[in-house]
Parts: sequence; C-alpha cells; structure tokens
Amino acid sequence: MAAYHRTVTEYPAPLLEVTDRYFKQRPWRADWVDKAQGWVTDAAEVYGLPGLTLRHTSPAEAAGSGCYLPILGEIRMPKPSVVTLFHEFRHAIQHHRPSDVHYWLDPTAQPAEDDARAWSLSLFHQVRPQLLASAVEAGSVFYIIPEDLE
Repeated sequence: MAAYHRTVTEYPAPLLEVTDRYFKQRPWRADWVDKAQGWVTDAAEVYGLPGLTLRHTSPAEAAGSGCYLPILGEIRMPKPSVVTLFHEFRHAIQHHRPSDVHYWLDPTAQPAEDDARAWSLSLFHQVRPQLLASAVEAGSVFYIIPEDLE
C-alpha cells in the first residue's frame, strides 16, 4: 500500500494555518457544512482559486462520498469528512491550476486520484497526525492501514 500520508511534505504556510483553524472547530460535529465552506473559502484564497462552494447533497448527487464539479465550481458531499473535503479541494486545484500539480505516485494508474489522495492525506497528517492515526486505527480512512503509520 502506498504511503499517501507521507507523500506531500510542503504546503503553503497560510493553508496550514487555515487547516489548523478548521480542525480546532471540530468539523465533524454540528454545523459541518458551514465549517467546511469556511475552510473551502479560506483555502481557495490561498491558491487564488475562483469562488468555490460546498453543497450538502445526497450520496447520489455526490457520486458516493463526494465529488468536485468544475463546471459549477462546487464540491458536493453527503456527510462530514475531512479527507473527502481535502481530496475534492485538490481536484479543484488540479482543474484550475494544473501547473501546481505533481503526480506523486504511479502516473500510469489514475494520476489525478493518486495525487488527490496523497495531497489530502498528507495535509491531514501534517496538521493533525494523531487524529489521522486514530481515524486509521478506527478504520475510518481508506488507503492507509495501521502498519503504514509505523
């Protein structure tokens, strides 16, 4: 299994700051949509992206756990998930700023998905490593197993 959470090691300092603030809000609790939209707005400002929005939708409208729709500039999510939010935000970066994207792992596989996994899980790991480890141990995170944390 790839060590997605250790792949990306550098992020803009302002992104780390807004992500730290986001985690302090306990975004998996009440008002998760407002908290997630706040992070999207702040993170989009860091990257100079056009106004992105977050929409709480049904799983069918979110293509399962979440999706980014470039034509609408919209991240869709049916439930709170820090990893999904970061992952779909990375797809927005891929769409709007492709020169900023580096395909970290196997470029012959699904490079956009591998990149989004690496970027989102590495961001989570860099800002809240213990929380990520707890989520992995609980089986709440795809693509990382407890042995990857050692």
